Amino acid sequence: MADTVSDTPAGAPRGPDVFLAPQPLLRIADVIAVSSPFGVAPADPRDLVEAQDLATRLMEHKVASLETYLRVQVIQPAAVLVAKEAGRVTGVAGMLFLRRAGVEQILAGAFDALDPADELLTHEGESPVALYAWGVAAATKLGGQAILGGGRAVRLQLFPTITGFTRAVTGAGRHVALTRYGYRPLRHPDDDLMVSEPTLAAERAA
Repeated sequence: MADTVSDTPAGAPRGPDVFLAPQPLLRIADVIAVSSPFGVAPADPRDLVEAQDLATRLMEHKVASLETYLRVQVIQPAAVLVAKEAGRVTGVAGMLFLRRAGVEQILAGAFDALDPADELLTHEGESPVALYAWGVAAATKLGGQAILGGGRAVRLQLFPTITGFTRAVTGAGRHVALTRYGYRPLRHPDDDLMVSEPTLAAERAA
């Protein structure tokens, strides 16, 4: 049975509600299998250095530290996917599968995407509650096609009814999230924190 959650304490003004549908178990091997045909793979430590630099330059925004990427990959080895051309990283996409505590932190405005706590992350063999799009950046058209295709395959093939969250840190990113991926502002019309619920995602994919 699906449910709706809100961060609102009893007696307080109503906060944002989101729809959460039950999800299958997280199997990292499946994530890799459905995304790899698009030319992406989990980042190794050397890739992460390039990916971090690429994301910082193109997003013009602070990104997670290398130490954070490595720590998260211990729990979710496919949290950072990269596309490479001629041995160089040309695209990067980050995605975090979250436990309920992670969703509750997002709704409360307390989730730190630059340094997400281990206990908020879904482990292998658990059912994720939601997905956080951790960032997307591409230096080439092929790199962009690869990471967007791979990320889309993970969501549509493995978790078609999962609720997604992201933070739009650029105007272009916000436009794409709104017009192509079914996201909406979470708390108010100009909010950079955005949510994509299953019904909206299904309509965009149709």
